[in-house]
Amino acid sequence: MSRKVQIVLGATAMEITPEPVASNTTELLAKDHIASVYNVKLQKKPSTAGVKYLTATTPFTLGKVVRGVTSGATGVVYSFIGTVGLNLVDVVGEFIDGESLIYNETYAGVGVAAAPGTWNGVTGATSGAGVGISFNVTDITGVYDTITIADPGTGYLPGDTVTILGANLGGATPANNLVITISGDTATIDGDMVKAYSDDQWKHPYETMTVLVVHMDNNEKFDIELQDVTNQATWSTGTLAGQNAAEAAINAWL
Repeated sequence: MSRKVQIVLGATAMEITPEPVASNTTELLAKDHIASVYNVKLQKKPSTAGVKYLTATTPFTLGKVVRGVTSGATGVVYSFIGTVGLNLVDVVGEFIDGESLIYNETYAGVGVAAAPGTWNGVTGATSGAGVGISFNVTDITGVYDTITIADPGTGYLPGDTVTILGANLGGATPANNLVITISGDTATIDGDMVKAYSDDQWKHPYETMTVLVVHMDNNEKFDIELQDVTNQATWSTGTLAGQNAAEAAINAWL
């Protein structure tokens, strides 16, 4: 699954930093070693549409959505392989072989809201090791009535909490803080995970994908999915115009 990144055109290098910034290391693409940049317009992004796990430690239920703890990928349980394995369909992202899966996952929040409103993509500090999760939150009645997932992030487990500051929800900190608890069942997937099939269908909130390719002078290439660039507003529109803006900006910088 794609991760959100920030890109800064620095004095000597293109600086690519995964979010959250504080917990990641910046990758530097040396300016004097970038040979060229060009954009690729794709209507479909290859995506593993079905995967097969050979063993699972916990029973599953048909039709349930499961999420990879490490990868953040999601899929729907389609069928079983004997009594110990399962097939997943409608996969978004790519599962990592051997990772744990969470199913029956829910998000419950506690907190007093300052005023009615909706806040999308809000983040907070977690009690666990996960990174990158964000939520859409709505207040109608004076409490946080609706909480939905905006980005599942990776590494979160049942029992983890995420604390969103009241100042980010139209109120004060700590009086209007929202504490979200992640709950659900976890199953460890043992053995090999193999691709059952791939239909190359694009599974993403955007209908198309805009990719910028950075070509280095040693023939190494870096693909940047512009919808995931958060700090370059004119780049990350998910449109060809945004793609052209990114290409022009980097070429001007070079």
